[in-house]
Amino acid sequence: MPNTLTEIQINIATAEEVEGQTTVHCYCHVNGGIRIWPTTFIIDNLGNSYKLLHAFGIPLYPIYMPVNNSVTRFTLIFPTLNNSASSFHIIEQIPETEMGAFYTEVIMKNNTGIYLTKILSKN
Repeated sequence: MPNTLTEIQINIATAEEVEGQTTVHCYCHVNGGIRIWPTTFIIDNLGNSYKLLHAFGIPLYPIYMPVNNSVTRFTLIFPTLNNSASSFHIIEQIPETEMGAFYTEVIMKNNTGIYLTKILSKN
């Protein structure tokens, strides 16, 4: 429990930052390098598209982070989903000449707005 006004203000600020976001904790098996394009989106079951806002633990294109045959974890932040949406998936839209675009299977929407999913890669 916060003891000071400053701690209370920090907790309120943190809560406001999280509200209105969709947070997706991701993991994938990587051998070589990893990066994410800023042209990564959530597409909900209604056809709405939500652009990537922030990425933590993974660099943005064109920077690669070297990874040697291990499970890599990172977090992606998107805007909040439409209230009427019941599911979504993530798609990384990259030029056709690039191999390895990220995507996910369908993720069912929950009440928390926080998800854990495996990232797949198109080859």
